[in-house]
Amino acid sequence: MRVFVEEQRFKKWWLFTMLVALIGGILLAFLFSGNDPQAKISMLFPLIMIILVFWLLLSMRLHTRIDNYGIVTRFSPFTFSKKRFSWNDIEKCYLRKYSQREFGGRGLRIAKKKKAYTIGGNQGIQIITKDQRKFLIGTQKPLDAKNVITYYTYKKEEI
Repeated sequence: MRVFVEEQRFKKWWLFTMLVALIGGILLAFLFSGNDPQAKISMLFPLIMIILVFWLLLSMRLHTRIDNYGIVTRFSPFTFSKKRFSWNDIEKCYLRKYSQREFGGRGLRIAKKKKAYTIGGNQGIQIITKDQRKFLIGTQKPLDAKNVITYYTYKKEEI
């Protein structure tokens, strides 16, 4: 049995650096604002929002597994359940290049009859179900994914 497993994380160091600098700047302003409670309260909301965005980016994970049962993916923390595609429900499955503009950016993207889970890069696993729904899962390991997909789609055709 061949298995492909991948966990991707959001790794934009420049964005993390900018968020840490913003948090540090707000904390410094908070410390040097003296005893003015109004100034301290006005800094809390932006600080909390920036910390939440920072936590969200740090916790983003795109999990993908391809095995003899099919393809399973989960984009945490945005989806609570796994998305499962059985080989019996898949009409076509292949690797392809994609553009951010095709889906309006990165992340969890939903459009008419198509969805995408992407974190980075320009390679993805394209799934077309028998009811013609399209689903794209970004991957940083396109060759490994292609080998396992080819193995199971070829095996499916033999049956």
